[in-house]
Amino acid sequence: MSLFTGSARAQDKQAPGKPTIRPKSGSPSPGKAAPSLSETTAWIKDALASYGHVSTFNRYASGWTSSDDFTDSLVSADSCRLVLHRVSDMDMTDTQGASYVNHSESVMTVKVGDLDPASAKLTEVAGRSDQAGTFGPAGFAIGYNTTNLAQLIEVDRTIRSSHPGSQPEFKQSNEQSSGISLRVSNKDIATRLMKAMSHAVELCGGKKSLF
Repeated sequence: MSLFTGSARAQDKQAPGKPTIRPKSGSPSPGKAAPSLSETTAWIKDALASYGHVSTFNRYASGWTSSDDFTDSLVSADSCRLVLHRVSDMDMTDTQGASYVNHSESVMTVKVGDLDPASAKLTEVAGRSDQAGTFGPAGFAIGYNTTNLAQLIEVDRTIRSSHPGSQPEFKQSNEQSSGISLRVSNKDIATRLMKAMSHAVELCGGKKSLF
């Protein structure tokens, strides 16, 4: 299974200024062994570093609007244990024209073997959403659930808000979750990222849910 190569057409679609993700020395080719776990997690880290940023715009029924920026990254990979980081910035405007900013950071610790390989899902992230519908896509999300939806993913979250009705800072540690989602801006990279994640799940012994 090739995780590190892409077609010329796919490379042409890469965003201006983004580095091309190319095979590293020793990457697999026909007749060679599949990528090792370390090769796979290194590729995931590079893919998120180059493409893990998605921007959206939303208009709500209340009349409020928000411009949202999401950045996902892989902080570290220790064998089958990944530490993922998401930064989200929401610039909101109310019906009176006043602006507020919400900044959140989430650190997710995932044991890859806890993920259900059959739960892999690729979805579009709408670039614009309002009462008239959704428009886009601005990017793509790769999602996985844990086997049998067990609450095994550790999440530490920090939220800072300039809204007068919100706490200036809110922290929540040791939250438990049953799923992860990674966002990237390029569909070809999203497809390859899902292949890479599924390969890592297989190498780490991930099991399908019972039902």
